[in-house]
Amino acid sequence: MTDLGGYRALPTAEDYDLWLRFLKTGHQIGATNQQLMQYRLRGNSMTQGDRFKVFLVTQYLQAAYRRDQYPDADTEATEIQAYLKAHGAMDKQKADRFSQRVINLSAGKKALQQKHVFKAIGLVVPVLLDKDVRAYAQQSRQFNAVYAELRRRQ
Repeated sequence: MTDLGGYRALPTAEDYDLWLRFLKTGHQIGATNQQLMQYRLRGNSMTQGDRFKVFLVTQYLQAAYRRDQYPDADTEATEIQAYLKAHGAMDKQKADRFSQRVINLSAGKKALQQKHVFKAIGLVVPVLLDKDVRAYAQQSRQFNAVYAELRRRQ
């Protein structure tokens, strides 16, 4: 981990950035059913509090990973700030709207699982008109598929 520079000072998604740098340098990562540590989620944690910023930083990191050269820490910090600004991360109303739509998407999926089709449609259809939430949903499906594959390989 030290040869990769460890964690970087990012607004969020420091773990994800580290994992991508591991992969970019040829390391392998995996999943285990064994509990290796405890992780505490709080209502005011970054991943719970500012979903829009987490989403945008994750989008940036995925694009950076696809480049030939993963950016150094200084370049990454500068580029992330510019990316956040360009995509409206500082707009509290936009961030709040995104978070509420993600919550509605989850509630719609749950309603569908419970066979409340009309309720699900009422929750999900308006949400999916938002391109950022559609991208979030796609990203979430991809993460879940990769995680399931890693667990299956054990």
